[in-house]
Amino acid sequence: MDGSNLRRITDHEASDVEPVWLPDGSKIVFCSSRSVWPGNADIWIMNPDGTGLVNLTNDPSSFDCAPGTVPGSGGSMGKISFVSDRAADNLSIYTMDVDGSNVWRVTTDPADDLDSSWSSDGATLVFDSNRSGTWDIYTVEADGTNLRRLTTDEADEWNPAWRPEV
Repeated sequence: MDGSNLRRITDHEASDVEPVWLPDGSKIVFCSSRSVWPGNADIWIMNPDGTGLVNLTNDPSSFDCAPGTVPGSGGSMGKISFVSDRAADNLSIYTMDVDGSNVWRVTTDPADDLDSSWSSDGATLVFDSNRSGTWDIYTVEADGTNLRRLTTDEADEWNPAWRPEV
């Protein structure tokens, strides 16, 4: 890829941001305010050419953004993690199936939890949170168990990512 065939695949007055590919490359998942313009945001999925747009979260009263994806196993298309304020005033980490079903709230702390990223096996999420008073990095199992704080200094840490497997 050299960037010479740049092509616009969304065309809307709303913001379309934070695109991520499904691991198999078949779809693009992104955050958009197009269904609630202006205002909150939803998680959308589309084909790589911009067709087949589907609103996965479809909740005009909540802010759903920052998608992340992980491959499925045993015929599953995989999972999407995202941030939402749907259960309270704070931002929590949620997961759902690629078709928008089986939405699950992973984190339930009153603080804000952001920027989730999946482990390669789909078992664990790493994220940042201000639950300690500063922004630190945490891990949690995808079912919400085994929360672990990884950083403890006074500096703020954001946007964690897993090291790719070699």
